[in-house]
Amino acid sequence: MNPMSPRKYRVLAVSLLVTVLHGTAMAAPVTGTWIKASGGATMGLTNTTTASPTWGDGATDNADASSIYSAFSTITLANPGDKVVLSGSVEMFGISPGTGGSIFRFGLFNVNGSANTNGWLGYFVQSAASAGTGSLQERALVNATPFTSTSSGGSASIQTLPVATSALTSAVYDFSFTLERNALNGLIITTSLVRTSDSLQFAGASFTDNTVNAGAFTFDRVGFQGTTDLNADKLQMNNVDVTFTAAAPPVPVITASGFVEGAFHVSVEGMTPATSYVLKRSSDLSSFPDTVGSTFTGAATNTFIDPSPPAGKAFYRIEEAP
Repeated sequence: MNPMSPRKYRVLAVSLLVTVLHGTAMAAPVTGTWIKASGGATMGLTNTTTASPTWGDGATDNADASSIYSAFSTITLANPGDKVVLSGSVEMFGISPGTGGSIFRFGLFNVNGSANTNGWLGYFVQSAASAGTGSLQERALVNATPFTSTSSGGSASIQTLPVATSALTSAVYDFSFTLERNALNGLIITTSLVRTSDSLQFAGASFTDNTVNAGAFTFDRVGFQGTTDLNADKLQMNNVDVTFTAAAPPVPVITASGFVEGAFHVSVEGMTPATSYVLKRSSDLSSFPDTVGSTFTGAATNTFIDPSPPAGKAFYRIEEAP
């Protein structure tokens, strides 16, 4: 190493100018069109182009043993930290739990090229009942059953939930279903179904799935089911929403700078591999007109080099390439 003479060469500033976009949330009410997937021929389904569809018409058991779904703009969890959240509330009417207890199911799905409601991929949660446990379910990679089916190999239970201390009743419930991609190419899954009158939890799951099926990071459907044992007259959905939050990219930092055998080196960590960066040089800080060396892309760390620093003084900056 041959350090340059400070009387001839002076580097007065080294800076990093990178536009950092923090995690950006894009919320979208799920406004349908809502579609009946199962249920009796007379089952009512109205307000189908809003985020608050009315499921069942209030007549006895009109929403019993039925399911509805809606498409939404495709979301892909491409990077660790990307997250999708299904949320909203449901008011249940005429609930009279059957022998198996009242059960409500909801989740996020990928239609998987299917022409009907069979064969979908994704995840859903089955609420616990006073007569039995709930469960978090992962749709099987190869299946030929409706989207919330737990029979005939349609899905597999990946977490068992405890028996509820109460049955679902005619009341309002807040629900949420969150899927977040992690650094191990898995999914962190959290769910909730809480009765607002007493804050009782019926579908609280928390699970990390590091062996996800192919295509498990893409979602384009929400789905809900009230089983036979719910005996619902009507289910009023309210403000059903899907929010996608992109992970915040890493923040680059300069870790070292200095002369090595006459060249000036600037080392940087925390860059986004898919983003291109350049070393810029200035003589007076009013502008950085000189691009030094070639554009760098493809890794989180790099050392940028100016092989021929100018005599006198120089200022350096790492920028995102245009």
